[in-house]
Amino acid sequence: MRKIISSIITFFIIVSLTAFSCSKEDSTPIEPPTHGAIKGTVTESGTGNVLEGANVFSVPPSSFVKTDASGRYQITTVEPGDYAVKAGKSGYDTLLVNVSVVAGADAVADFVLTKSDTNKNKNYGQIAGTIINSKTFVPIENVNLTSTPVTSSITSDAFGKYVFVNVIPGQYVIKSEKIGFDTTSINVNVVVGQITNADIYLTETDTTVPPTTGVIVGTVVDAQSSIVISGASVSTNPATSTVFTKDDGTYSFSNILPGDYSVSVTKLGFQEASAQITVVAGNESRADFTMITSTGSITGTVTDDSTHLPITGVNIQTQPGTSSITTDSLGKFTFSNVPPASYTISAKASGYSDATLSVVVTAGNITQADISMIANK
Repeated sequence: MRKIISSIITFFIIVSLTAFSCSKEDSTPIEPPTHGAIKGTVTESGTGNVLEGANVFSVPPSSFVKTDASGRYQITTVEPGDYAVKAGKSGYDTLLVNVSVVAGADAVADFVLTKSDTNKNKNYGQIAGTIINSKTFVPIENVNLTSTPVTSSITSDAFGKYVFVNVIPGQYVIKSEKIGFDTTSINVNVVVGQITNADIYLTETDTTVPPTTGVIVGTVVDAQSSIVISGASVSTNPATSTVFTKDDGTYSFSNILPGDYSVSVTKLGFQEASAQITVVAGNESRADFTMITSTGSITGTVTDDSTHLPITGVNIQTQPGTSSITTDSLGKFTFSNVPPASYTISAKASGYSDATLSVVVTAGNITQADISMIANK
């Protein structure tokens, strides 16, 4: 009795769990279908034999397919709407069937092709070719092709191939379109009873944004020593910003609008320098500078007028005054950072008569001022 009761309880538990599981699965939302399909069979008129390798395509274009060994075909992932489905095969007339595609359903379009009248075919030609990537030379599938005058609208297959059949002889423009590529058109001439080969090369659409600004770069060096100058202030007119030269004497301005600019560089101890440049979008405009010091220097040697030997410890002064210095063991002296002007240099030393010399100092130059002193008797 206990076994029977236990079995009954177990049965109800299993049934309850199964019902709960089914209820849980049924509660999962199902996404509604968004596309439909077109399928069917292509057979031969009169014999009923299936036709393998028949070309099937739709207008508007969806894809280009061929029938399999059983004569069947299927075009999948088709947007809902009305389509004209065409089926054709070499040696047979092309047929058209109108269908309406509904999301989540298959639209059926069966074809019975009749063998073409040989004499009739002599009145038509074909246009065939391959769609190729102009950069990689790889065939491109699913390219939409149309002709003017209108014949049909087709799509390149998985190997990039396409074919327009039963085309009336004459001049045509074949236009090929695919997202991501530039639209390309070519002219062809169709001849009776012949296939006009027309390969089309598509170029990928350039999505890069063209530059709208340029840059200004340059290097600043000392005109006298050719040593790079760091910390020089560089500015532009019209004004953009002010930058300073780096340790290697270089500078740069980025994101400069195209136009004409005056670039100026200044630094304490140097004369201001400037240059005129033109900035072009996407290009680098260069303005290098050699700066001239804003002061000069005076250097010389003091010697004995009689022996021509250098005199050590001679006091040297300038008028206008700059500083007071003394000759070294070789009788040499140097005044640095002297503003440009005319100067009188005086030399005084014990046992010698005072001596003077007039000089002119110019910016960036060294003025030589050797002095000969006469010994007292």
